[in-house]
Amino acid sequence: SRELILKQLDSISEIKSIAPADGGFYVYIDLGEELVCREKGLGSTAMCRMLLEEKGVAFTPGTDFEDPAGNLGDRRFRISYAGGTTVVADAMDHFKDYWPSW
Repeated sequence: SRELILKQLDSISEIKSIAPADGGFYVYIDLGEELVCREKGLGSTAMCRMLLEEKGVAFTPGTDFEDPAGNLGDRRFRISYAGGTTVVADAMDHFKDYWPSW
């Protein structure tokens, strides 16, 4: 499942920073400054909420993992691959379908 996520993310040219966790069941992605607009409230929290509402896919915003005093939390999000391969494949297909609207 991890390789499937990495392959799908690699096909999205705007996503450049992917940090697979060593020993974890998730992949951590940094949207970078160019894909976040804090003034409009458009960061990983908004992206994860909209992805859940529009596609039924739950990713976790980085605000749950980063220091709240910094600004990295709203640039990052996490994708778990603890579910089965079919679940992960479906979720990534939905994410790729959703991504252009972000």
